[in-house]
Amino acid sequence: MTEELGTLSADGETRSVRYVRVFDVTPEVLWDAITNPDRIAQWMRTEQMTFEHHVGGQVHYRWGGSDESIGTVKVFDPPHAVEYTWWENSGNSTVRFELRPLDTGVELTLHHWNLAAEEVAGVGPGWHAHLDYLNAVLKGEAFDFDQRFNELKPDYEARVANL
Repeated sequence: MTEELGTLSADGETRSVRYVRVFDVTPEVLWDAITNPDRIAQWMRTEQMTFEHHVGGQVHYRWGGSDESIGTVKVFDPPHAVEYTWWENSGNSTVRFELRPLDTGVELTLHHWNLAAEEVAGVGPGWHAHLDYLNAVLKGEAFDFDQRFNELKPDYEARVANL
């Protein structure tokens, strides 16, 4: 698990979160984990997942009931970058994953921007816990997402209050 919190920032009325993580896998393995619907479903805990691998393709997360996010692929550059819109009830934002090969492993940068101010206190610990979960999945380890999210939430709430 990564103890370092993501970077939160304000841009006028909107907010963003950014994370930089290093994974001990090849770029191809990490790319598969962030673009293959079956792999995404593991660490994002979705009930249903659609990811069309081309610019203009649909990205659709369904967590249960009416809890879902729908987006459109804006960048698809395997295994370097993928970017898509992320629409939920509170509005439209954008998520971008960038991979950079290292001598040992891969650096992943996740940037989620154009978020409504009231979303960041949940999105911050959410992405943080999801990335920790992704790391656990890649290592074949068990992970308790809810516990991790709840551990992180007060730290992110305190940081949001200072934006």
